[in-house]
Amino acid sequence: MQQEAVKTLLDIVTPHFSSHKDAPAVKFDDGGTIVVSTYSQLQKSSEQVTAVLKRIEVKDEIVGICVSPSHNLPAVLLGVIGSGAAFYNFESGCENIVSNVVKEMGIRVILVDQESFKKAEAVLLEYNAVTVNDVGMQAIGMILFRLEGQTQHKIQYKYNVLS
Repeated sequence: MQQEAVKTLLDIVTPHFSSHKDAPAVKFDDGGTIVVSTYSQLQKSSEQVTAVLKRIEVKDEIVGICVSPSHNLPAVLLGVIGSGAAFYNFESGCENIVSNVVKEMGIRVILVDQESFKKAEAVLLEYNAVTVNDVGMQAIGMILFRLEGQTQHKIQYKYNVLS
């Protein structure tokens, strides 16, 4: 019996970018407003994230994510995966453990949205964070920080989504 090839999340989503450009890819409802992003918009946003991470040579490492649930979150996650990195999502209410997680996982890069900035502020100061300016990231409401006082740990494993 031949084993099926393992598909990553990007392997599953990418074909929809061209075959369903105008179809809804993400529907986000915060209880007050519903925001819908098409596959074309998801592709553009995720590629922006991938491009900036590759530009600053992020690969085979863990990227910290301090992003509130929003219609942009799937694009951020796909963009990180597309760069060859993995991600660690800092949950709301975990401000007291962010510094320890950053240190233990060797996180050198953190993506933050405006709403979550306060959650990451202490660790950004602690590790002498430098803003990586990028118009594409700003367009999707994200700020990218490089932690200058941190040592990178190469990731030894990656997860695959099986369908």
